[in-house]
Amino acid sequence: MSRTNTKGAEFVYFVTEETPGGLEYLKIGRSKTPASRISEMQVGNSRQLTLVGCLEGGVELERSFHRLFGPLRHRGEWFLYTEPLKAVVERLDFWKLIEAEQPPFALPLGALKETTLIEVNGGTRTLGEAVLIAAMQNRPSWK
Repeated sequence: MSRTNTKGAEFVYFVTEETPGGLEYLKIGRSKTPASRISEMQVGNSRQLTLVGCLEGGVELERSFHRLFGPLRHRGEWFLYTEPLKAVVERLDFWKLIEAEQPPFALPLGALKETTLIEVNGGTRTLGEAVLIAAMQNRPSWK
């Protein structure tokens, strides 16, 4: 499979990194060639990076995820990868064949919003509420 993006499309990728202390972080970035970008990031990182998946989309989709998960932001494009955030990310319909860099589908821009309803602990909340509540409950301190 080709590692070249022949369509010129951009992708939003999701990569995890586990720290020695057991914390896990999620990077949400954007690239026309996600496989190459992740390889470049791995060269400069002593910890293993793992691709979770990617979606066809550009800067607006990336910004939407950054805003949505903002309460969990660690630094830059890295977010604390909490259990509630994992639950949300695992439900995304990722394009898994990153080597081809030609997805068979795309998540419509704006399909996932803060107002998207999800089931949480037997009840219904908006995605924004669930992420914010989880961030407040899991925050080690309020310094």
